[in-house]
Amino acid sequence: STYLRELSDEALDLVAKTMQARPTKRTLVPVFSWDGAINPVASEEPAHSERSANWMVSIDGNWEDPAEDDEVIGWVRERWAQVHRLGTGSTYLNFTGIAGESADIGVEGAFGKNLKRLAEIKKRYDPDNFFRVNNNIAPAS
Repeated sequence: STYLRELSDEALDLVAKTMQARPTKRTLVPVFSWDGAINPVASEEPAHSERSANWMVSIDGNWEDPAEDDEVIGWVRERWAQVHRLGTGSTYLNFTGIAGESADIGVEGAFGKNLKRLAEIKKRYDPDNFFRVNNNIAPAS
């Protein structure tokens, strides 16, 4: 997933073309409204720092046949990169699609300026990094 400040004509065209070219019927391209009460909060107040976006677009690759792994994964990553280039640069960590990759992937983009403060909190409450099987915030050193 990635955040967009607006659904520009370019973004709408890209989402529509992406939905029409899905590699499987189970692949989804949801567009979430992300405005309202979430945006007036200062980005440094909560852990989640993205407060400038009004929309979130997710490219959700779903399939059954293992023979389609490379095709669908490649398609999702390519389409996500196209949408992400139009976005704010941040990512919603619940929809990263980064299974099997380093646990710190996406963390900096998701937490922005809050990452240093969150690392200090992690150092206090989880100095041994027990809770690390996720998009991990490493404890401050």
